[in-house]
Amino acid sequence: MKVEANGTYWYTDFITEGERLELKLWALENEYKLKPNLAGPNRRFSRLDKLGKLPDIINIIRDRIIEVEQIVNPVEAPQNADWIGIQRDGAFVEPHLDYNGEDPAYYTRRYNLLINMPNEGGQPIYDGQTLDIGERTLWRCDAGIKVHSSVPNVGKRTRINLSYGFLMPR
Repeated sequence: MKVEANGTYWYTDFITEGERLELKLWALENEYKLKPNLAGPNRRFSRLDKLGKLPDIINIIRDRIIEVEQIVNPVEAPQNADWIGIQRDGAFVEPHLDYNGEDPAYYTRRYNLLINMPNEGGQPIYDGQTLDIGERTLWRCDAGIKVHSSVPNVGKRTRINLSYGFLMPR
């Protein structure tokens, strides 16, 4: 179901519980390959193209996003393309804008899929507003235009975010 709020929108239940569990298991099995993200504590991430063979579900979901969002001639985001991030207790995403590349006619848009959420916190903050969303939700982030971050994680459950990045015309 598509929900619009706070200048963006998201799709609840964008993936099935089975897909979520497959992605969670894959992410945790590959956590050792993720580099520490020095922008905050207890954060690790990697571009997907640096992780070797990926499960088919990664591209199935990317294709699903392109179809649902009617993205024509998709162009990968210039800096981090598609990535996976794992955050543990105390971790958070600092307020920031994504790099848009050299052409001012385009900006970076990310589609963030929340695979796993911490016991408390972990919600995205978009343009100063906290989004009340949970696992299996795909949310649109105009990352090169709107400042975004997250509420700090609390608890032993990890926050796992699979992010797909595209250049979009302004």
